Amino acid sequence: MQCRRLFLLGAVLCACFFMPLRLCGQTARFSLAEENTFLPGRLEAGLNAAYHFSKLKSPSNITLLNHSISVNAYGGFWLTRWLMVGGEYSQSFTKPEVALMQDLHLSEVGGLIKINFTPDTFPSQYIMLGVGRKMWEYQIQLADKQTGNLLYYRLALGVEGSSFTHLLWGAQWRLTYTPETEMGHFVRQSSKWENALSLYLALRF
Repeated sequence: MQCRRLFLLGAVLCACFFMPLRLCGQTARFSLAEENTFLPGRLEAGLNAAYHFSKLKSPSNITLLNHSISVNAYGGFWLTRWLMVGGEYSQSFTKPEVALMQDLHLSEVGGLIKINFTPDTFPSQYIMLGVGRKMWEYQIQLADKQTGNLLYYRLALGVEGSSFTHLLWGAQWRLTYTPETEMGHFVRQSSKWENALSLYLALRF
């Protein structure tokens, strides 16, 4: 049931993403000659905080983790006004639900492509595609430390704007797919799909 609700949330966000942004009249447009915000050949670097709707469970179906919060750093280079290539790294902050699990660490590293569909509008709409590895490490009482990594694929839909020169702000919905769910002998992801919502600030220079 929860999984259905999350996918419904994703469908609603997708609908809002592709609807014209005309709630307050005609969309404001940047003057590229004056703002010079979305010209090619620019570097972009940002930080975001994300809330992950993900669960970790034991082989006996005990819930070990209900959700997590991560901090993500990313950077990229704009090849054109609408295409950026780059990479990202994130570190999760978790609190296991049971005392049996200790020292749980989750992180991700990967590459990304950002496609801005509306570089001349405010706010702008974009899609982000990514692939990378999810690293995990944990300790279970009376057992050896478990470490490893999982391959992931990511699709993100976002909206961002700029109130000041070079400073960007935005919001993003992410859908991440991991082909494998097993994390060692004692932990597994409850689903191959993960939803996350994030807010971020970035600099373009």
